[in-house]
Amino acid sequence: MNIKNKILSRFLFPSILTIIVLIVFCYIYSYKVVRKNTYYQLEITAEDLYNNVKIFLSGKQVFTFAFSSDGLIRNFTEEIARNNDNKIEYYTNSLNNHLVTSKKPLDPDILDIFIIDLDGMVISSTDSSILGSNVSNETYFSETIRSGSNITDIRCSSEDVHNAFFDVARIILRNGGEEPIGIIVNRYNGQCLDSAISLRKKEGSVENKRLDGLGESGEMYIVNKDKVMITGSRFIKDAMYKQVVNTEGVSEALNNRMVMTGIYSDYRNIPVLGVYKYFEEMDWVLVASKSVSEAFAPTSYLRNVAIIIGATGIIAIVLVAVFSSKGVTASLAKATEVTRRIARDDLAGPIMDYKSMDNIKKLGTLINSELNKHLKASSYNIRSIKNDDMPLFKLKRSSEEWTITFDAIPDIITIHDKNSKIVRANKAFYEEFNIDEKHLYDKKCSEIFRCTDKALHHCSITKCMRNLKPVYEEFDDPITGGIHLLLIYPLLDEEGLFQGAIRQQKNITEKKKIDLELKRAKEFSENMIETAQDAIVSISEEGIVRVWNRSAEKIFGYSRSEIIGQPITTIIPERYRKRHENGIKRFLHTGQFKFINKPFEAFGKTKEGKEIPIELSLSTQKLENKQYSFTGIIRDRTFEMNIKNELIAQAKKLKEYSLLLEEKVDVRTIELREANKKLQEKDQRKTEFLSVASHELRTPLAAVLGYAAIINNRLRDTVFPNVKTEDNKVIQSIRKVKRGLDTIILEGKRLTDLINDLLDIEKIESGEMEWKMAHVSVTELMQRAKTLTHSYFEENSCELIIDIEDELPEVVVDKNRLEQVVLNLISNAIKFTENGSITCKARKLNNEITVSVIDTGKGIPEGDHEKIFDKFKQSGTAIKGKQKGTGLGLPICKEIVKHHGGRIWVESKPGKGSTFSFTLPL
Repeated sequence: MNIKNKILSRFLFPSILTIIVLIVFCYIYSYKVVRKNTYYQLEITAEDLYNNVKIFLSGKQVFTFAFSSDGLIRNFTEEIARNNDNKIEYYTNSLNNHLVTSKKPLDPDILDIFIIDLDGMVISSTDSSILGSNVSNETYFSETIRSGSNITDIRCSSEDVHNAFFDVARIILRNGGEEPIGIIVNRYNGQCLDSAISLRKKEGSVENKRLDGLGESGEMYIVNKDKVMITGSRFIKDAMYKQVVNTEGVSEALNNRMVMTGIYSDYRNIPVLGVYKYFEEMDWVLVASKSVSEAFAPTSYLRNVAIIIGATGIIAIVLVAVFSSKGVTASLAKATEVTRRIARDDLAGPIMDYKSMDNIKKLGTLINSELNKHLKASSYNIRSIKNDDMPLFKLKRSSEEWTITFDAIPDIITIHDKNSKIVRANKAFYEEFNIDEKHLYDKKCSEIFRCTDKALHHCSITKCMRNLKPVYEEFDDPITGGIHLLLIYPLLDEEGLFQGAIRQQKNITEKKKIDLELKRAKEFSENMIETAQDAIVSISEEGIVRVWNRSAEKIFGYSRSEIIGQPITTIIPERYRKRHENGIKRFLHTGQFKFINKPFEAFGKTKEGKEIPIELSLSTQKLENKQYSFTGIIRDRTFEMNIKNELIAQAKKLKEYSLLLEEKVDVRTIELREANKKLQEKDQRKTEFLSVASHELRTPLAAVLGYAAIINNRLRDTVFPNVKTEDNKVIQSIRKVKRGLDTIILEGKRLTDLINDLLDIEKIESGEMEWKMAHVSVTELMQRAKTLTHSYFEENSCELIIDIEDELPEVVVDKNRLEQVVLNLISNAIKFTENGSITCKARKLNNEITVSVIDTGKGIPEGDHEKIFDKFKQSGTAIKGKQKGTGLGLPICKEIVKHHGGRIWVESKPGKGSTFSFTLPL
């Protein structure tokens, strides 16, 4: 090949290669940038879709929560739950009307609202066709009972997509408590999800289906766990609830329950860049995608432009190279001619002209100048001068480089002759031993390193001289301190005779310490791995077993020698191997693996081919070679599963026994309901009898008391003062008459109180009591109670103390009924207190006022604390001689306080008095 072709080939090849590499690099970089930006755009779109869905579902939950907190819905549901046959139809009709008129119009997406009792029966609904139906087998019923709320997936058949719906359920709690009384369910139109999250716009009357940022081929939609599209498609009409999206991206997102990105085929078998975001709350997948062809269209255009520009550049370079090579080769041809003339010693005449390129021109000038010098000294031979000087120059330069390298070595190095005398040492030696260089030479090894003549045969240099091989030893150096490594290298002549040695001394103290620590750590780690109760297995990223402890041998049956170096799939059942390999590949590609550092249950395969249940916890470690190592801690769950299976079998038996028991309970329940119904009828008849009897008794009793009082007054004022006799029998008769009349009046009043109490308790229980609620001052109420009970305290040796906190707020109560409670508690305190005091105290605590009546009487046994609030139940500790009550006072107080939203209780110990307290909410 001539010089012209060589220049062309050496110039064109790098240039063309550079252009091609540049074009390829630009294309790959642009491809990656476009792909990254497209994925980023799709991820933003998927995130917006995720937020829109979350906001939409949260809004429906808020509506359902608000409905469940409605006071009227709570009250009516509670009344229906009480199964009051007389009014259940009224409450049901009222509740239905309330749902239809007041609740359903609040959200246009609501199809129906219905309320379910705790047995799963629909007790109220805006759809009369489902009233009375049993929905206890529905998933939303059991999930709501368990967690308090639930949202179902959209339910729809492909034949009737217009009737798609989903349910939002919420527990209904009793007023003022946490006790559930029922469930409210809002049934929503399934198509409202598509309209709520859609990004489609309308321009005039024409719908523009181009989604912002997604181009002509981009779209976003939602797929449920059955892989059915539950929102509209941009490209297929009526795809909602009909189109099955069984694509690889959707399947991966559902299986791995995480966000997946990549290039997959969509439901139309078109390659797309897709982001598949898993929506955990509903087990849905949110998809944002864009076709590959449109996504990479800018890259394709850039590729074509780059190819055109590159081809044009290559053609231009070829033309320039051909033109330039002609000028260069012409000048080089002349330089070649000059060289040939010099070789022939033809030095006459001009040698080169100056019409060539600048660099060639300088070369010609230099050659002319040198040749003129040679002409003046023709006897001078340039070849001989160079041949003589070059070896000396190279030798000198090599010696300088060796000296620099020799002194730069940090180890102590000395060179010895065949008599062990030191002939040279490096800089590290002088720094360590602090010896002047001029006092070093011709000194023996023993004089410097403190060797002894007695152990001459043990000298390392002597060993090296004897064996003519390198000697390696470790020793404790008494001079420099620490452990050192001694290396002796023999110096041999061309005939192999010993001429001396090189002694190298290296301080390895720190290395020894590190090696010892590493050895201990390794022994500790290996011991811990071997003694672990669980199997510990480590594999490389290629899946090859590297660590296998004794517990692994026991669990899987493979010895260490059998399994080390084998693939881990040896102990993985066939049906899980593909999933394992895909998981490793995905981790190495993305760095994400949902099971890393999270224990999970799986199955392993033993040497005998038996599958065993295991619990596996995985961890990863990046090694020095930038590869990953995977370590698994495996626990055998065979015993646990056997116990679990036994428990399941026992549970199955218990379930059978439970069903049998439930049948018996159902039968017994029916019997008890019948008995309860009869008791309620008897109680109703008793109540009616008491009502009639009370009213019928009051009239004659009022006459009896009136006439008894008149007779008593006339006898006392008119008859008895005019009877003047000393006859003892007459006097005794008068006394008996007085006592008899007093007894009639006293017992008549007691009977009147009993009748009044019976009427009050009957009115309260039947709901016929009239309550007159108003703002009342607690202070005025207590002062009035003191005034009304003044006569009681004058008759008894007790004192009434009023203790009221300053500036108590007013309460909304029925003044007369609350006054009845305070008076009843004070009168009871008088019955139990013979001497001492009775204190009425009122305090504000949190958001309620607590009123307490404290006595210093005999107290009440702890066993009677609950009993005394039952009808006709009394404590037997009243003071002898004081009138006994009816047993209805405290039950009436309890009902009055309960109606006002408060509670009443007693604190007492025998011999230490009693404290009756009740609360009134503010």
